[in-house]
Amino acid sequence: MVFTPFTGVDNHKKCVTFGAGLLLKEDVESYIWVFRCFLDAVGREPSCIITDQDPSMRIAIEKDVKQGKIPDRYVCSRWCRIALVQPMYELEGGLIEQCVETDEKNMSMNQLWSEIYSCISIVEDQPVLLQQFVDLLKQHKEMLQSSSPMNNVIPSKQDMFASFLGSTAPTNVTVLPPQQAKNKGSGKRLKGKKELMIDATSKPKRLCRSCSELCHHDSRNCPLNMSS
Repeated sequence: MVFTPFTGVDNHKKCVTFGAGLLLKEDVESYIWVFRCFLDAVGREPSCIITDQDPSMRIAIEKDVKQGKIPDRYVCSRWCRIALVQPMYELEGGLIEQCVETDEKNMSMNQLWSEIYSCISIVEDQPVLLQQFVDLLKQHKEMLQSSSPMNNVIPSKQDMFASFLGSTAPTNVTVLPPQQAKNKGSGKRLKGKKELMIDATSKPKRLCRSCSELCHHDSRNCPLNMSS
């Protein structure tokens, strides 16, 4: 980040901003400069540093601070970028051993991403080294694809659901969805003007007491009745 605040915790467990820096570029040299200026102003190294996993900031901190690795007791798995996305639905067997293996895998994945981002921060301003790094990654990718036994196997959507639910779909489906039932109202529709006129003319005529004619109105709505 370009604006780099230095925030700490005092004896009352309150957040206190000790200082801040405004950088022009987010590279390693800029972070080293602002961190050394902060150390000269404060006079001692901090006991613990928490960042947003910026690769350039990590390199700068490792060059100026003796302790370059966060202790494991301060790291939670859900804070890392590579978190476990699949839920554990199997509760049989050695669950603790599976959790240990999962934590080791997550730590390895975090180290892998950290090394990749560190290399990117080193070569991002040098096009020649950046292209060499891309070619090197392509070569390693081809080597891994050739050595992996599952390089040509693409899991289908059905296999993904089966691995997520822990069961496969049966070959013979006996439970089918019910037939569609129309049980909302009687299915009436709006009639047009033509149909309304046909229905009105098909009704039998009756004698009007006002005009004394056989028609489709009575004395209440007779056109000759002025009071209507």
